[in-house]
Amino acid sequence: MVEAIGWIFGIKLFGKTFFPGKTEKLFDKMKPKKPKTTYTLDKLSSDEIEKYVKKLYINIINEVLTTQSDTSLDHVEIDKLWEHLIFDQDALYQCF
Repeated sequence: MVEAIGWIFGIKLFGKTFFPGKTEKLFDKMKPKKPKTTYTLDKLSSDEIEKYVKKLYINIINEVLTTQSDTSLDHVEIDKLWEHLIFDQDALYQCF
């Protein structure tokens, strides 16, 4: 059994040595052809990107406030804090 497996690998080895052109044609026919594929990717609009990033930042801010300072703020206060941190807008009131 071991010799049979050795002969299978030997065919390619000896074929490339003595008949490289014929061996290449033979083994190229045995390889499966790759299908032509295209990727369909939808680009996000600027509004969608901004929405997802804002949601991520608000979740991070909320998580930090609840775990680090045991502060619970409503959505409007967190939104104002986000605007202050990202856009450097003045906070109308002190949240803490």
